[in-house]
Amino acid sequence: MSVFETWLATLPTAITRNTYVAAWASFRKQCDKPVEAVTRADVEGFRTWLIAERSSATASLYIMAVSSFYQWAVRQGHVAANPCKGLGVKASNKAPEFMTAEEGRKFLAAIDRTTKVGRRDYALLLLIILTGLRSREAREIKRGDLVDRPGGRMGLQYRAKADKHVQTRTLPTVCAEALKAYLADQGSLAHDAPIFVTFAAGGRKDKPLSAWSLSRLVEYYSLRALGRRINPHALRHAAAEILYDLTGDVRAVGELLGHKSLATTEIYLRHLRDQRAEAGDKIAKALGIG
Repeated sequence: MSVFETWLATLPTAITRNTYVAAWASFRKQCDKPVEAVTRADVEGFRTWLIAERSSATASLYIMAVSSFYQWAVRQGHVAANPCKGLGVKASNKAPEFMTAEEGRKFLAAIDRTTKVGRRDYALLLLIILTGLRSREAREIKRGDLVDRPGGRMGLQYRAKADKHVQTRTLPTVCAEALKAYLADQGSLAHDAPIFVTFAAGGRKDKPLSAWSLSRLVEYYSLRALGRRINPHALRHAAAEILYDLTGDVRAVGELLGHKSLATTEIYLRHLRDQRAEAGDKIAKALGIG
């Protein structure tokens, strides 16, 4: 019996066990390390992914579940310390942070496209920013999802959130060029092969890029370019905000994001506008005029 299974057997009810199994499975998918090797940074990365991909309530529950395991493991002498200690998730109705167009330029310029990893990162992050795709929709693209469109353009087939039907959209030219440059590094790929992968060393098989890995690389480039952390969903918000600034067209923003209702898009944009006002207040205060 594994350490995790031993701990699981100590939980009082089947409901608690099932919930904690789901939480632990999610954590292990994002952080595939021995339990004793997990660090604070690993758990913080998991929290960042949860905040981007799950509700505040689910994020808080999952962090609590992982922390519960480590509290028990410390008492049993399996690990020296709980890497989750003091780490929580504040409930919030605010949208994730946004980027302005100028920040977006700096963010993309921070990526070194002379390397294979850099070309992968540029293709993926540019795709999200220019199309407003959800991070999962972008990460899970397979080679066969990229199709030819009229006029020599490249198209993408994907299934949007809560949508049973496959959609096809024509990609912006610069997106297609970035994808082609990256795919040239990949060589011949099977139809069902994921295109965004981690490049394993020592002859090991490349793995699909995980949500946790995407969160970490977005954090890396945002800290490098902007001096602050953002999460992957902020890239989708940047697409919405920049397009709305350029057009003032709520319907165009809704179509870009794949919203089924304009009311959803209006709420989305209102959250961003509220955050912009708060950011402006902070700047005014720093300038001594607020």
